[in-house]
Amino acid sequence: MTWETILTPPRNCWTADAAVERAGLLVDGRSYYRAFFEAARLARRYILISGWKFSSDVRLLRGPDAERAREEGKLLPFLQALCERNDDLRIYILAWDYSPIFALEWEWFLDHKFSDRRGHLQFRFDSQLPAGGSHHQKFVVIDGHIAFVGGLDFNGDDWDDRDHLPKNPLRRDSGKEPHDPYHDIQAGIIGAAAEELTRYFQMRWLAAGYQALDLAPGATPAPMDLGIPIHSTRVAFSLNQPATEALPRQVTEIQALYTDAIAAAQKHIYIENQYFTADVVGEALARRMRDAKATPLDVVLILPKQLPSWLESATLEPLRLRLLVSLENVARETGHRLGVYYSAAADETGREVATLIHSKLLIIDDRFMSVGSANTSNRSMHLDAELNVTWEATSAGETDLLRSIRDARVSLLAEHCGFRNTGEFTHRLAQGVGLVDFLDAIATAGQYRLRPLTREAILQDQEWLARLEQWGFSFDPKAPLTTLL
Repeated sequence: MTWETILTPPRNCWTADAAVERAGLLVDGRSYYRAFFEAARLARRYILISGWKFSSDVRLLRGPDAERAREEGKLLPFLQALCERNDDLRIYILAWDYSPIFALEWEWFLDHKFSDRRGHLQFRFDSQLPAGGSHHQKFVVIDGHIAFVGGLDFNGDDWDDRDHLPKNPLRRDSGKEPHDPYHDIQAGIIGAAAEELTRYFQMRWLAAGYQALDLAPGATPAPMDLGIPIHSTRVAFSLNQPATEALPRQVTEIQALYTDAIAAAQKHIYIENQYFTADVVGEALARRMRDAKATPLDVVLILPKQLPSWLESATLEPLRLRLLVSLENVARETGHRLGVYYSAAADETGREVATLIHSKLLIIDDRFMSVGSANTSNRSMHLDAELNVTWEATSAGETDLLRSIRDARVSLLAEHCGFRNTGEFTHRLAQGVGLVDFLDAIATAGQYRLRPLTREAILQDQEWLARLEQWGFSFDPKAPLTTLL
């Protein structure tokens, strides 16, 4: 059996066959930070880091990991020590030159704190973005041989492990109280594909107004753990990139990637995302469900119960509520199964503590998987700079890749359900057909972490949002703010 290819450069990716030797999914901050720590210590020539938000003192290792390594690996001292030990090493960090609205939340003067006099460690802000847009790409390249791509920054609020305990003192950073459970995903790849990201970083660095980088490749060994293995010899990379003076052509590859993948779905669609407000994604799902010639679908959405700040809630929740209600109506009319869920656990007082879903993941029929920085929001699809990495099987003969994508989906669902052992109900999770019915039974049983994400759950303790929804209020721009004035 063969399937029509979804990945079609240059429409929805800039390359579909970048070579890899090994790849995997690093689920949650503990796995990613530990893998980065191990990989960075192997760097010989360069480390490139692109991100949205940074904390200079974020701990890469905690608990047993720190005890084994005999250090916590705080980000800035760790990078400084790498440069001191290796005079040939250069580290370049490119971060969003954030909006003043975040001034009280972001750490100040990072460009001065990170940059050293010798130029071995350089931190620069990217301000070459349209009004209202952000540099949101989160990736790392080491010596053109190792790369990480996903939704995680090196930020104190991003760390958690897969247990997502209601309370965990290891989630404390920068003198703050421990934050709530937090879920995210970073892909790790080893091989020549990393060179593609090196070249892209060089282009972004130059476009941001800084001197061109002359980067000599290294010969970095790579024995580190890459989490859930993804067995494939190739990957694709896709961008969303707004038009700027330095880069005048707008790129919407990830937007096309989502719409094309959803249209191609034959059995099930699995989405994890922090936001769910993108018109193009909602319209693509509605079109696919209304296609009378297509097979019935199980559509699973794993979303946060509520957004972490009042500003996000006020601007995005009314739009999310309307989109979810619209899709529920379409599914009911067309006979497709739509399941929308969040994950939570009770603390010692019985209070529900929900896990913040921050991941950006799309899986289609266990043959296609995309991981990256792009949210299913209007601004991510139209206005922000985003980066995704994708795997696709085009025939049933690619059994290793098909099995590894299925295993990744099953592992993630087991985490969200809070199953107590690795074999608990995994045979049912592996079945795409009837998946929503099974998850509905789990979510309503009251014995597990998975919960149905209903309108009532979203509005719990936020009834004021219903009024904003009634007024039609929302703010998730598709175009630069200058065009809205």
